[in-house]
Amino acid sequence: MKRIVFTVCFLLIAGGIFWRYPLFHIVRLDDDGHSATRELVFNAKDFADSFWVEQLVPSLNQAPEAALLLTQLSENPHAAGEKFGRKVGMGRNRMFILRGSGTVVRLDKHGVGLSLEPAGTEPDVVLFTGMLFGNMVRDATGLLEAGEFSNSQHFNDISTELNRIVEERVMRVVKEQAAIGRDVRFIGCAEAPGDAGNFRPLTVIPLEVHLE
Repeated sequence: MKRIVFTVCFLLIAGGIFWRYPLFHIVRLDDDGHSATRELVFNAKDFADSFWVEQLVPSLNQAPEAALLLTQLSENPHAAGEKFGRKVGMGRNRMFILRGSGTVVRLDKHGVGLSLEPAGTEPDVVLFTGMLFGNMVRDATGLLEAGEFSNSQHFNDISTELNRIVEERVMRVVKEQAAIGRDVRFIGCAEAPGDAGNFRPLTVIPLEVHLE
């Protein structure tokens, strides 16, 4: 009798263990024999390349003139920010898309200084050509929102890839072709604080450039 009781107890305990920690799982397979629950791979490079061509570049045509923006920032930065800028998160700084044309008056390893005045000798804007970090290229237009992506890492990877595009397709041209006295037409993005200050020269990340 004791042996029977012992055997029953052993079987109950063993059954509980195998139920809690099974030796195998039954998984539904799709038609090609792979798990139907597999996750689609997000390709940030392909997404950024398509976004750049199909959405970002076409949106640049609506950018305000740099000279007008600088004037209004100097007179009333808050009003200029409300009218032309975009704020991300809780910060006070505003991001802007702007366009303009100027003459190269300064060159260094971090950027190309442009005077927006025909006879100017000091830069009003600096086209940045250093190592590009941060999210300004991704965020300045407002075309992409974090809530559109279920995985926040995908959103961050897009920023990295857009920065790569700017470095390879735009900054490289600026660094290779800019020279003192040369005229440049540009569209870019910049960040400025929401309170009074000296905004000249304004550092601009170039998104499109034409050297003449």
